[in-house]
Amino acid sequence: HTYRVSSENYHSEAGVIDLNAEAKVVKNIQLKPNFGWLQINAEEEFKGAYVFLNQQRLGQAPLRTEALKSGSYQLRVMKPLYKDFEQNVVISDNQETIVDLQLQPNFAQVTFVCEDAESEIWVDEKFQGKGSCQIALELGQYKVETRRQAHKAMTQLVQISSPTEQEFFIKKPVPLYASMEIKSIPALANV
Repeated sequence: HTYRVSSENYHSEAGVIDLNAEAKVVKNIQLKPNFGWLQINAEEEFKGAYVFLNQQRLGQAPLRTEALKSGSYQLRVMKPLYKDFEQNVVISDNQETIVDLQLQPNFAQVTFVCEDAESEIWVDEKFQGKGSCQIALELGQYKVETRRQAHKAMTQLVQISSPTEQEFFIKKPVPLYASMEIKSIPALANV
């Protein structure tokens, strides 16, 4: 007689067994797991990064998955200010696959300085400080504006193209001046 034993997430086992009326036949079968686990370790600065496996979000690093079917998977980890991390991982039967997360910076520490210490500095419409400020910015282009009451705001575009420390001197706002002529009756009235 042939037999086949199977269970979800386990390798099936099949074979031949001889049965006869003279003796009871006992066959102990222990199926081998067809699953493993993935452990994502993260240093403090990488904690909270989003973890995706085959484009399905698993959670945030660090994490250990539930049992995963053995096989090959596409791992992707994303965190603001860092380049996406992508790697193929293989989950083996009854084994834990460990990935020590290392993300590459995709930002620069940027200092903006305005010669007018009372001017507000705005980056992409977000207030950052007065006179000067230091912020981390992802690589890209930003609209930097200096503002002050009774002044015309000054705007410039800034390109951050490398993840190195950078300093920009930005133009101060221009005071708004006006003139007026006052005529009064009587002519010498105090105004």
